[in-house]
Amino acid sequence: MIDVIIVDDDVNVRRGLQKLVDWESLDARLAMACKSGQEVVDYLKEHRVDFIISDVKMPDIDGLELSKFVHKHFPGTALVLLSAYNEFDLVQEALQYGVQKYILKPINKEKLRTLSDMVREVSEEKKQKKKLDALMYNSNFRNVVKKAFRENDKTVLSNALSVSKQVGKTNIKLLKEYYTFLFHIIAEFVREIDEEHFFEESLLRELDGCTSEEEFATFLLRVYDRIINVKNSEEPRKEKVSVEEIKSYIDRHYCECGFSTSDIVNRFNFSVSYLSGLFKRKEGTTIVDYITDKRIQRASQLIRETNFSVTYISALVGYDNIQYFSKVFKSATNMSPTEYINKYRNGGSE
Repeated sequence: MIDVIIVDDDVNVRRGLQKLVDWESLDARLAMACKSGQEVVDYLKEHRVDFIISDVKMPDIDGLELSKFVHKHFPGTALVLLSAYNEFDLVQEALQYGVQKYILKPINKEKLRTLSDMVREVSEEKKQKKKLDALMYNSNFRNVVKKAFRENDKTVLSNALSVSKQVGKTNIKLLKEYYTFLFHIIAEFVREIDEEHFFEESLLRELDGCTSEEEFATFLLRVYDRIINVKNSEEPRKEKVSVEEIKSYIDRHYCECGFSTSDIVNRFNFSVSYLSGLFKRKEGTTIVDYITDKRIQRASQLIRETNFSVTYISALVGYDNIQYFSKVFKSATNMSPTEYINKYRNGGSE
C-alpha cells in the first residue's frame, strides 16, 4: 500500500479528491489532506509518502517550491501538480523538478481517471520494487546467479535475465535497477577470473541506453559471451608470458611518445584485462602506474643532470603535451618541473 498526500488551499478540491477517488481499490491510503506546502514539508520531516497531488498557487510554499523540495530530498516520491492556469513556462519548470504530470482544473471524470491510473502505477511499482529488492538483497540468489555465470548455466541465466519472470512487466526505472544489479554480478565473476580491467564506463553507458527487457538481456548476454570467449582463448596461453617480459618491454619503449598499454597488448597478443591483472598480482601496481613511474624517474634524472628545457625533457620521456607532463610530474613529486629545477639543478642536491 502507498501513502498519498493532497495539498490544495481550495477546500472543495481537497474534499472532492478525497471522496471521488477510490483509494482503497488503488491499494493506496490517504495520509493527509492539507492546505499549504509548508504542512507537507513539516509532515515529510517525520514520514515518507509515495505520491503527492499538489495545487500550484498556494500561500507560503507553493507547488513549484514544494516540487523542488521533494525532488531534492525525496526523489522517489511521485508528484502531480494541479493548476487553474495553462502556463507553458510553468509546466516546463515543473518537469525539471520531476513532476510526473500537470493537470488543469477543474477536475472532471477523465482527469480523475488519469490521476487514479497514476496512483495505481505507483502502487504497482512499489510492489515490484519490493519483490526486486528481496531478490537483489538475497545473498543466496546472488550466489546462485554468480555460479550460473561461472558455470555457464543457461537455464538459470535465462530465468535471471528475465525480469518479467521475477516480478512481471515493469517500468524502465526498475528494469535499469535490476539489470545494473546483474551487470555488477558479472563484474564480480570477472574479477574472480582476473579480468579486472575488462569493464569500462562505456559499458555502463551502453547499459543505460537500453529501453526494454529484451535489450537489457541481449546486452548482458553479449558482454558475458565476450568474457567467456576471452577466457577460453587465453586459458591455454596463460603461462607463456611473464611479468619480467612485460617490464623488459616497457623499459625499452616507455620513452616513445604515444606508448601505451595498446602497444603491450599488440606485442604479447593478450587482452589488456589479462595482462593488467597479471601485472597487478605480481607487482602490486598497474601497468599504467609503472609506465608513469619510469617516465617521471627518468625526467627527474634529466632535470638534475642536464640543462635541457622542460619541453625537451617532456618529449624525451614520452610526453607530447607539456601541460599534461607538468601535471603528472607535480602529482608524483609534489613539485612542478620548474620548482624541481630550482631545487636540484645548478649545484642543488637532494
